[in-house]
Amino acid sequence: MSHSTLGRVRYVMLDDYSIRFTLAAMRKTFGAWSASLRFYLGSFLGAGLAERLELNGLRGISALMRLEEIYEEMGWGKMKVVRFDPMKGIIVLVLKDSLEGMATNDGCHITRGHLAGFVSYVLNARVSVEEIACVSRGDDRCEFVIRI
Repeated sequence: MSHSTLGRVRYVMLDDYSIRFTLAAMRKTFGAWSASLRFYLGSFLGAGLAERLELNGLRGISALMRLEEIYEEMGWGKMKVVRFDPMKGIIVLVLKDSLEGMATNDGCHITRGHLAGFVSYVLNARVSVEEIACVSRGDDRCEFVIRI
């Protein structure tokens, strides 16, 4: 049996229909709470990914820059760091072809949480993540501002 991997790490792959179905079921089941649940799920997954990268020797800014490649390889979209200003404590990321954005009508809460958990872990700092554009709201991309 063959497994999908990134490096030596095994990944579970889900098709886009299953993700759309799951997100719709969460909204139907949990209503307004769905956004919070998705954010926290993403946050835990993001911190877990950062820890995994750290265990494999990838830390700090190097881990953050690897996130672009990981998002694309995992099918979540094409991530690009468009601004990194450590003096002002701001990181701006653009995500094109966002799987979650195309699968929802209320924003990318899993992705927002994933970024919060990942960056918090990597930089060992509390961060806030705001999604300022989203394909689910008709924008041509999803854009996230991370404040440290």
